[in-house]
Amino acid sequence: MIRRNPKKILTALAGLIVLLCSILDGRSALAMLPPHGPTFAVPDTTDGTIHRAQLRSGDTSRADLFLLKSNPKERIEAQVQISTLNDKISHLEDPSFIVPDVDSKKFSPELIQRAITMIRMHYLAALLTERGTLLAVLGETDRAIADLGAALDSDNKNFQAYNNRACLKASEGDFDGALADANKALILSPDFAEALDTRGTVYLAKGQYQKAESDLDRAISAKPKYAEAFYHRSLVLKALGKEEASDADLKKAKELGF
Repeated sequence: MIRRNPKKILTALAGLIVLLCSILDGRSALAMLPPHGPTFAVPDTTDGTIHRAQLRSGDTSRADLFLLKSNPKERIEAQVQISTLNDKISHLEDPSFIVPDVDSKKFSPELIQRAITMIRMHYLAALLTERGTLLAVLGETDRAIADLGAALDSDNKNFQAYNNRACLKASEGDFDGALADANKALILSPDFAEALDTRGTVYLAKGQYQKAESDLDRAISAKPKYAEAFYHRSLVLKALGKEEASDADLKKAKELGF
């Protein structure tokens, strides 16, 4: 019975993955919610209220903390990008897909197939995550959640997809589901600022202010110019009656472009 050297197989597989990446021109989609700028809306509503006298500053809906705002230009750009992503996703899902120019003398057919499968699953997940995020910008939440679920089926270590789905679940009022997804994102990437902000804001919506403040402190520590985290922490501090600190965070959020 022939025994193969595991280290040599892994080295060859890694080399083949690098080669296939260059052939596929695949790039990991760093598509996260919120994608940029002042995206969270906090309208004056009384549906599903937050505690502590509605953050001591008017009524606010818990789910609306997670709603994305987008302008017409952003929506047009999202539609164009989605069209391009549709083609790329269809190409990766095509069962007849063949990667050209791979030296079959250097790599065994089995190794080539394993590498192709790994690459396709990884980049399919990245593309689905990006498309799901753009669908969220268009307000198509159900389709966005479906894409993010498909991305996680393809790559269950995609922490961006977990975070984005957490935001969307929270926007639908599913705070327990959002918390579960945010926790998974942070297990995979403990210092992921966006997921810390997401989980902190979920805790805010659930009235768990100490946990919210802790997560938002960590988000700001990981990403010191994170406007949304400063804004959300200002709401937490206001709920805790720390008016001066809340005002300072709100001022900082505005300075950072919120």
